[in-house]
Amino acid sequence: PLILLTLGLFTLVINTGLFWLTGWLGMLIGPEFGYQIETFWAGLLGALVVSAVNAVMTMLFREELKGSPA
Repeated sequence: PLILLTLGLFTLVINTGLFWLTGWLGMLIGPEFGYQIETFWAGLLGALVVSAVNAVMTMLFREELKGSPA
């Protein structure tokens, strides 16, 4: 419901939190596996990039996904 209320913008906040969480977990495993999100805005920028790439890939592969039996 919150995603519908914010017209999908709340997914950016969720993706930002997931960027931070995966970076934190990676740093616990070892510095060579993780990355560090310095600020909330850096995480938000990463979430915007992932959302843009997702939109482009969805447009490119829409026809292949329609034809697959899944």
